[in-house]
Amino acid sequence: MKLIKITSKTGQYMESPQADAESGLALILSDGSWGKPERWVLHKDEPMAEGYDEADVLEERIVEDMPAVEAVLISEAIPGSPAVMDEAGNIVQAEIPETPAVYSEAIPARTHKEVKLRAEYTVEIEDISAMLELQSLSIEALRYLESTDWMIIREIDAGIPCPAEVKQARAEARTKVVK
Repeated sequence: MKLIKITSKTGQYMESPQADAESGLALILSDGSWGKPERWVLHKDEPMAEGYDEADVLEERIVEDMPAVEAVLISEAIPGSPAVMDEAGNIVQAEIPETPAVYSEAIPARTHKEVKLRAEYTVEIEDISAMLELQSLSIEALRYLESTDWMIIREIDAGIPCPAEVKQARAEARTKVVK
């Protein structure tokens, strides 16, 4: 058995014993009345960011919305060639200028910044199984003592001896009582 303790920012406090702490906690927090859980939100420098207290920031990260696109070769370079002339100096073939390689434009990654905010409540989960077991043993011992009190009173009042095994069992029961 677990004991779930929840405290909100406003000081609201609750304790609830639960057999299954995780589902119990989920049920208790599901209505949102304790505040928002730990979460990632846009950094305050980003457009459309909600306001938050810097003291609530646990960590920051940069998130890539679109990856960078490297420049891609569209066409190879074409080497140029000089003009060709005949013996008379006439141009037979014109000079072909060198054509450089053509690349697409590189596109940088598109990113935004986020911050992780702490929950608006704190949760403590304590294992109370051993404590409940001790309480159960204590209650059982108290019931035994109560059920045999009349034997001790009879011995005191009437002088009728209480059996030794009952006295021994009572002594053991007293060691199990937790106050």
